[in-house]
Amino acid sequence: MMESKWARMDEEMTEQLEKAASDFESLSYGLMTMCYHNYEKKEWVNILEVKMVDWGGLSLFEVAQITNAKNFLSHAAYQSYLTDIWMGEVHPSTPFFLLALCAVLPLYLFS
Repeated sequence: MMESKWARMDEEMTEQLEKAASDFESLSYGLMTMCYHNYEKKEWVNILEVKMVDWGGLSLFEVAQITNAKNFLSHAAYQSYLTDIWMGEVHPSTPFFLLALCAVLPLYLFS
């Protein structure tokens, strides 16, 4: 009898936590949309990068990854930030032949 009471409380708490997580993700998505459209890139990138003491020293970028917040992870601002990380210092206007040359040239060093 006591176990079913605890199980029911666990289920209720799980549902409440999942709803709170969903609400938080929805709010963060809305806030990121507002920042993405109304502020310069360096300002909204700062929101993704700043480490929050209250979140255990994690950034919003890291929290979104850890919690697998798919809606937030699909946001254009987040995707742009990931593209910048992946591309590094490669400028988008770099000609394709230079990129291909850089990709192939290291192979000649080891042959």
